[in-house]
Amino acid sequence: MGNVQHAFVAQSIDGGVYWRGPLGATLPTEPVEEASDVNASLKDQGTAAKDGLSVGITRTSNDVQDFDGGLYIDIQTEYNGTFKIKLLDVDSAEVKKTAFGDANVTVTPATATKGARYHVKHNSAQLPIGAHVFACKYGNKYKTWVIEKGRVSEIAEFKAESQDAMGLELTIKAFRNAAGNYVEEYGDIDGVPTS
Repeated sequence: MGNVQHAFVAQSIDGGVYWRGPLGATLPTEPVEEASDVNASLKDQGTAAKDGLSVGITRTSNDVQDFDGGLYIDIQTEYNGTFKIKLLDVDSAEVKKTAFGDANVTVTPATATKGARYHVKHNSAQLPIGAHVFACKYGNKYKTWVIEKGRVSEIAEFKAESQDAMGLELTIKAFRNAAGNYVEEYGDIDGVPTS
């Protein structure tokens, strides 16, 4: 029989869902419960769209057949982890830097006559590998995924239109960390402490 305490319906933590920082940043080693639990070197990427976060795990294999054409064994040929998230704070300098590269974004501070402005260079330079943290909650339960080494590998087509808010949908690809894992996941089983 199922246990409803094992269900999880994701919500943001203090409005945050995704943080990005440099390689070597201090990373969480337990579920993030408050945005302030995330090291300051990891920058908050703002609000995510209602579809939330998609976690993809690819594990493919080739089958080896025996003399009679039956399945003898399978050989794993690929494993990777990807995360997709659509960010709504499209004019945030941090979101621009995540999507297009830190070196490709320049911010000019506000003046007496103009607000702060940005300039983004759209070019083919590969984006840097960095640290990525995703976190969400459900009541007293928390779930966190940590990517020690990952890269934004894809930006979905985005639209500027009058009937919807613009969003930047990013795909982040995870690479092996120091322990040989792609992603470290931390969470609560039921969110119920002992009495």
